[in-house]
Amino acid sequence: MEKSEQFSIFAVNLYQQAEIAETCLWLQDNFNINVNLLLYSCWLGMQGIELCYAELIWLLESINIWNENYIKPLRKLRRMLKHWQGTEQTEVWQHRQKLKALELDAENVEQKMLVTSSRHLLQPHKKLMKIDKSAQISQNLQTYLQLVKVEECTCNQIIRIFLSAC
Repeated sequence: MEKSEQFSIFAVNLYQQAEIAETCLWLQDNFNINVNLLLYSCWLGMQGIELCYAELIWLLESINIWNENYIKPLRKLRRMLKHWQGTEQTEVWQHRQKLKALELDAENVEQKMLVTSSRHLLQPHKKLMKIDKSAQISQNLQTYLQLVKVEECTCNQIIRIFLSAC
């Protein structure tokens, strides 16, 4: 199984947990967090791979154009249609479902971009063979959350939520 497929399965399984989905959306809305990168940070931690600030910035830059020009506009349109009060409710709902499917497809492409952009991290010589994978997940999450200026007490709460789910 390809690394991008492994990550995708991990991300879907983790995100399906209610508290994780709620936390991810809150971070996305309040701190402009890239949810895929947040989940990828966890997945790398599960592999025993450390993610430093420079690597996070590199990964954010590698997906930025796709995220800003494709995913975010789709998300914005889908969210706008959620509150549609006009006529043709059924047609608008159907259109919103199509936008949601396109957004999910775009998120999947972004996941592949993350894996492709970080092949160097996935090489055996870069792995940190830590016994405590939760410590590595915690460190990766903390690095990303600090990068986007999440307060320390909030950061600790978020890390606890993710560790309990992983």
